[in-house]
Amino acid sequence: MEHIYPSFYKTFRCSASRCPDNCCFGWGVVVDDDTAAFYESLDTPLGHALRRAMMIDEDGDRVFRMDSGHCPLLTEDNLCRVELELGHEAPCATCRKFPRLTQDYGSFIEYGLTMACPEAARLMLLEQSSWILETETSEEAAEPSDYDRDFLQELLKVRQQLLSLAWDPEVSPTQALSLCLSLGRWYQSHVDGVTADPWEKAPLPGQPGDLSAVLQAHLDLEILTGQWRDLLTQGLSYEAAALPELPESPMLRNLITYYLYHYWLQAVCDYEPCLRLQLLAVHWIVVRHLARVCLAVEGQLEPERLIQLFQLYSKEVEHDSVNRDELMDLLAEDPRFSPEALTGLL
Repeated sequence: MEHIYPSFYKTFRCSASRCPDNCCFGWGVVVDDDTAAFYESLDTPLGHALRRAMMIDEDGDRVFRMDSGHCPLLTEDNLCRVELELGHEAPCATCRKFPRLTQDYGSFIEYGLTMACPEAARLMLLEQSSWILETETSEEAAEPSDYDRDFLQELLKVRQQLLSLAWDPEVSPTQALSLCLSLGRWYQSHVDGVTADPWEKAPLPGQPGDLSAVLQAHLDLEILTGQWRDLLTQGLSYEAAALPELPESPMLRNLITYYLYHYWLQAVCDYEPCLRLQLLAVHWIVVRHLARVCLAVEGQLEPERLIQLFQLYSKEVEHDSVNRDELMDLLAEDPRFSPEALTGLL
């Protein structure tokens, strides 16, 4: 079995009490059965606190009851009481794994980090060159899977093409994203059996995009924080043409890479690879607009402020499976979110 991860994966360290957006704020935490049974067995003050904190939500999941929007097991220093008293392995699986991601494709497993974590977002977005992947081989036998192995291998080859476009020094980051959308649109046609012609390296003919519709669609999703709602509402009040441009940086290239590693291969399940690139484009379009608004209002835009916007989008939209699924339905059905319309907004 091959285990594949970016070179920075093992360098990640939680910033704990220094975190600007603690992962124990805002989200409901699902407690797995094994951990819940362990908590039930604890005859200690912490055990009693854990049992008081657990409840069954409307979806039938066992979760921690939030206390003013944060986990009730947090200390005054925003540290996890469970981990402090019982050790690193004691928190439930959700907490132990975050922000790490694991994607098992049968013959290999890919590991990464989610940008919903501020420290992980900073680590990834500040990379200065294309990501280096490291591979470890274990004696563990590959698990059988129902994936179309030929299609998976094809997806891997096209992903490498997309990554090459993302880091092509001959084009700007925005041009790179435009070319990725173009290749993704062509490849979707190939998967659908519509075209057998080779891809021509050129951007899609952009159509007039509707930025207000994109922002409003995000306001219509479930929103965790008032901060995110305020940013979107403020963004709707500004015309893009009146805003200052952002200075160029590798952050967009890193965002492209992030989406390609975490989402592109998932198309092996639904044969909709282009939707992953549309998700990426929407992420960039929204964050860029909000960043330009911040630049206009605040007079400056430090790298950490831009990273915060990427991270907040990830937490509110990308890392929320319900929001992500609703957005993917829009991308598939609404012509205002087509690759051509999104290209017009780049």
